[in-house]
Amino acid sequence: MATIDPTVRLTLGQMRRSAGRLAAAATAVVIGTAFVAATLLAGGIVTRTTYDQVAAQYADGDLVVFDRTGTLTSQDVATIRAVDGVSAADGLRGTYAELNRDGRTVYQALLGAPSDPRLSPLDLASGTWPDRAGQIALPVDAARLLGVDVGDTISSTRWLPGAKPVMDENGVDRDGGRAGTERLTVSGLVDDPLHAYAASGGVAVVTPAALEQRLAAEAAGPLPGLRTVVVALDRSDAAAVAAARDALAAAVPRATGITTPEAYAEDVVAGLADGQNIIFLVFVLALAGVSLVVAGLVIANTFQVLVAQRSRTLALLRCIGAGTGQVYRTVLLEAAAVGVVASAAGVLAGAALVQGGLLLAPLFDLGVALPPTVSLSVPVLLIPLGVGVLVTLLAALAPARAAARVAPVAALSPAVAPDLRARAAPARCSPGSPAQAGSRCWPPGSPSACPAVSTWDCSPRCSAVPCPWSASSSGPSSGCRGSRRRSATSWTSRAPRPGWPQPTRCATRAAPPRPPPRCSSASPSSP
Repeated sequence: MATIDPTVRLTLGQMRRSAGRLAAAATAVVIGTAFVAATLLAGGIVTRTTYDQVAAQYADGDLVVFDRTGTLTSQDVATIRAVDGVSAADGLRGTYAELNRDGRTVYQALLGAPSDPRLSPLDLASGTWPDRAGQIALPVDAARLLGVDVGDTISSTRWLPGAKPVMDENGVDRDGGRAGTERLTVSGLVDDPLHAYAASGGVAVVTPAALEQRLAAEAAGPLPGLRTVVVALDRSDAAAVAAARDALAAAVPRATGITTPEAYAEDVVAGLADGQNIIFLVFVLALAGVSLVVAGLVIANTFQVLVAQRSRTLALLRCIGAGTGQVYRTVLLEAAAVGVVASAAGVLAGAALVQGGLLLAPLFDLGVALPPTVSLSVPVLLIPLGVGVLVTLLAALAPARAAARVAPVAALSPAVAPDLRARAAPARCSPGSPAQAGSRCWPPGSPSACPAVSTWDCSPRCSAVPCPWSASSSGPSSGCRGSRRRSATSWTSRAPRPGWPQPTRCATRAAPPRPPPRCSSASPSSP
C-alpha cells in the first residue's frame, strides 16, 4: 500500500485548516486566469470567423490562381478554362453601385454571375440569375429596403469620369465627368447563407459582361486587372489537384501562386490583420496581466498571514527535526496546489463566459456566422493554467522564505502574551487600620471587607465619590477633608438591595501628597 509523503500530508492538513483564507487567494487567481482564457477564446473565434468569411467567397473551388500585383486579365481566365482537367473558372472582381427606387437609396456591392454554381457562395432564393444586360439579382435585405420584388425596375446611378480635369464655378477641381443613370430589372433574389459578403452588406449580381463594361466606364481606360481566379476541377482527388496545379502554372506564368482555397484564405486573413490582431491581443492580455498582478498581491498577503499564524507550528516542526528546506517546500506545495485548482477553475469560468456570449449572439443581428460552441485547444488550456500556477508560486516565494527562517525556540513562547501591567489588590481594612493605596470605596450598609465600618472606607484617591458623615458625628470625618456633606442616615435608613452599585477602583494617578486616613474603630457597624 502506497504511503503519502509526510510533507504532502502536512500540507493537506494545513490547507484544510486554512480553507477560508485560501479561498480569497484562489478567487483572485480564478478571475485572472478566466480573463486570460476568455481573451484567447475570443481571439480564436474572431480569427476563425474572419477566415470562414474569406474562404466562403471561393465556395467549392478546388484551386485559386492569384497574382498579388493584380495583372491577370480576362484572356488569362480563358486560358485557365482551356487547361486539361479544369471544369470552370471565374475571375473575382467587383464594384459598387447606387440603387434607387421611389426616393429610397441603397449602396450595394456588385459581382458578376458565376459560370458554375460551385464557384459562388450565393444561393438563388427566387427568380433567375441575370443572363443579359439590364438585369440584376438583389440580396433579399436590399430588395426589402427598396420595396421591390422579382420583375420590378430600379435605377442605378454612377459617376462617369471625363477625359480631363476641369474647374467648376466654385473653383473645385473636378474630373469633367457626369452622372450616369441606368434602368435595371430585378431578375431574382439571392441569399448569402455563409455570410461570405457580410462585411460589405451583401452583394448584388449582374452579368460578367455588364460588370466589365461598368468597370471600364468607371476607370475611363483599360479594364483593371484581376488578383484571383477561382478554379473548379473535373476531379477533386489529390492526384488530379496536383496535376492541375502544374498545368496551370505552365499555362499562366504571370501568376504569383496557385494554391488551395483554404491556404489562400489563411494568407488573406493574415494580410487583412496586418498586425492589428497582435496589437489587440497584447492590449487585452495586458489587462489580464494587471488582474494577475493584483491576484499575486492578494496571494502574497494571504500566505504572509498564514505563516504568521503558523509560526508556533512551524517552530515545533523544526524542533522535531524538520529542516528549513522541508518547511520551505510545504509553503510552495500549498501555493502550487492552490494555483492548479484555481487556474483550472478559471479556465472553465472563462470558457463558460465565452459560451454564454455565443448563446446570446443569435439574439442580435451581428451579420456574421459565429460558431455555436467554443473549441478548447491545447494553448487555451495550458497557457492560463501555466500563468496562474506561475503567478501563485512567485507570490508565495517571500512567505515561504519567512516560514523557513522561523527558529525552533519560537515554540517556547507562550501562546498568549502575559499582561505585565501592575494591578494592586483590593485593600482589606479592619477598624483602626489605614486605607491602602488603590483600595476600593465601600458605601455604608453594603457588604464590604470592613463590616465594622459604617462610614465610607474612604481612600483619598476616591475623589469622585462623596465622603459621607460618620454616624456618630455631625461633621466630616478626619479622613475626608473638604468632602461634600451628606447624612449617614440616608445610607442606614434603607436596607441593602441586590442592585447596589459595584465598588469603584481608585485611580492611581490621583494620589494626594498626604498619607491615607485610618478606619475609625469607634464607628458603629453597618447593619
